[in-house]
Amino acid sequence: MLKYVFRIISCLLVFTFSCFGQEQSSPNLKNKQNALFTIRSHVGIPTSISSNAFRFSFKGIYNIDLSVNSRLLNNFVVGLGYERCEFKLNKAEFVKYQAPQKQNQKPGNFSLSYDTKLRINNLFVNIGYDKFKKDNIYLNLSLQAGVSLSEYTDGIPDSSLFNQPYQSTLISGPYIRPSSSANFIVSPNLAFNIFFNYTNLLTNFDPRAPRINQYSTVRDKSNKHGIGWITFGFGFNVLLDKKKK
Repeated sequence: MLKYVFRIISCLLVFTFSCFGQEQSSPNLKNKQNALFTIRSHVGIPTSISSNAFRFSFKGIYNIDLSVNSRLLNNFVVGLGYERCEFKLNKAEFVKYQAPQKQNQKPGNFSLSYDTKLRINNLFVNIGYDKFKKDNIYLNLSLQAGVSLSEYTDGIPDSSLFNQPYQSTLISGPYIRPSSSANFIVSPNLAFNIFFNYTNLLTNFDPRAPRINQYSTVRDKSNKHGIGWITFGFGFNVLLDKKKK
C-alpha cells in the first residue's frame, strides 16, 4: 500500500512543480509575501482510487476542510485544521429489497437500498509553501498529516459467517493528504482557489466492518491499497494582516 501512496504523491509533486516552474518570477514577485495569517477552506466531491473493493462499495458525497495557518520565512506556512468527509454505500449494488417481478414484465421499480455511510473526521497539521506567479495569483503545495477518527453508520446487522468475526465500525489511525491549489486574490482579504488533493487513511478496508462481506461481488474485488481518494474542487482563503508591497 505504501508503494501505491508514494506513487500518487510523486505524480502530485511532478504536476505542482511543473506549474511552479512554467515561468520565471519577476524581481518584484520574488520577495512578495502572502498574508501573515490565513484561513483556508476547500470543498469537493471525493472519488475513491484505492482498494477496488472500497471503490465498488462506496461513493463519495462531500469533502470539506478548514485550517488556520501562519506564514513562516519565505512563504512557508504551518497550521492546524479539520477535515470532514462522507461516503455512502453504492445503492445501485446493495439492495435489501426489490419488488417481485411479475411474469412477462420488467422488474418492479420499488426497492429499498442500504443507507450505510462512512463518516470521516480528520485532525491535521498543515505544512505548505505559497509561490506567487502574478501579483494576485499564487500556487500552493502542501502536506497534511494527522489523526483520522471515522465510523460506519446506519449499517444493517448481518449474521453471515462471511462477516465474522465482527469488526468494529470505528476506524482510527494516522492519515496523510498531499495537496496543490491555484489561488486567485480578489480583494486585500479574500482569495478563491481551485484545488486537487489525495487522501489516504493508511488503513486497509475491511468489508466486515460495514457488514457487507456477505456479497461475493465485494469479496471478489481486489483489496490491496487501503482507503484512499482524490478530491477536486473549489475553496476560499481569508487573508489577515496582509503585507503591502
